[in-house]
Amino acid sequence: MLPKPANPIPMVFSGPTLLCDAFRAMLGGAISEGPNHPRPLTLVLRDSSGGEERWDYEQPDRCIVITRGNQAELLSATRYGMQVFVGFEDEPSVLWEAVAAAVKGEAYCSRTLLPSLLRVLREGPQPLGTSETTGALSDMLSEREREIAVLVVSGRSNEQVAERLFISVATVKFHLGNIYRKLGISRRGQLHTAIPLPLMHSNGSSYAAIASPAFSRP
Repeated sequence: MLPKPANPIPMVFSGPTLLCDAFRAMLGGAISEGPNHPRPLTLVLRDSSGGEERWDYEQPDRCIVITRGNQAELLSATRYGMQVFVGFEDEPSVLWEAVAAAVKGEAYCSRTLLPSLLRVLREGPQPLGTSETTGALSDMLSEREREIAVLVVSGRSNEQVAERLFISVATVKFHLGNIYRKLGISRRGQLHTAIPLPLMHSNGSSYAAIASPAFSRP
């Protein structure tokens, strides 16, 4: 069982029931489950050999991926914005390090998975949003759409985006529909492939500051 923090960490589980139960027992009193947490961590358990599975979680920066290290799976996960990875064979202390990193919004990869992850990042297909494509993407989206896209990519929910930009949730959903259509995508998680941060305006100014907790509109 992992060390119990002063305050239990909100967490939900995604994966086969038996695996979820096993990790739930391992984490014990270190976590709390329930519907009242706006930004819980998600423990994503993938004990499979394929990579073409559902990865479009609403808050990928709050996910901890537990995997066997299959490269197709790692590639798919990184393209959807996942940034915390732990192996099934890792010690509980490693899982706790990953939890601590996810709480702080930091990337983390256990030593057992690092060679596979580095190989994927080195050899896998490059996402959109490189210096050659960023300007074109910026030209495709309106200023409001770029603001919403940056906040979504940084892990905000529709409700949090609406609060940050002083607009309604319905307006956020309307703009997201336009963004998906313009970029030729169909799911929220695909934005992390199409528009990795920092998103740049056509005149070269950065929109990354919009995602900062200190950002507020006049």
